[in-house]
Amino acid sequence: MHFYACPYCGKPAGVPVGQQHKDTAFPMIAGILEILSGIAGIAIGGLFMVGGGFFFFFGGWLALICGAIYLVFGVLALLGGIFAIQKKNYGLALIGAIFALLITLLFGILALVFLMMSKEEFH
Repeated sequence: MHFYACPYCGKPAGVPVGQQHKDTAFPMIAGILEILSGIAGIAIGGLFMVGGGFFFFFGGWLALICGAIYLVFGVLALLGGIFAIQKKNYGLALIGAIFALLITLLFGILALVFLMMSKEEFH
């Protein structure tokens, strides 16, 4: 088994060559995409709820329900993005990417791809 050597003293550093921890920007990119999708979901949900509240007596209750659903999806995508950037909990980051997929299709797909490519970086 090969070990990395210290550049100053030449002693083995203790990490086998095949077991280095690679650190990529993929979780950060996925987190940013999830956060952007979460902000969009919160904004869309807020607009639906304001519009639904304004037209409540004319059948706007459906807009209120859709707005509440978008708000929940947006908050979950936002939380998933925070966990993805921190690289703390892969499961919650993945759930956030799934909800980001339900809000904005392109950002959600990209976030899922970047998260799946960086699964081993999470703690």
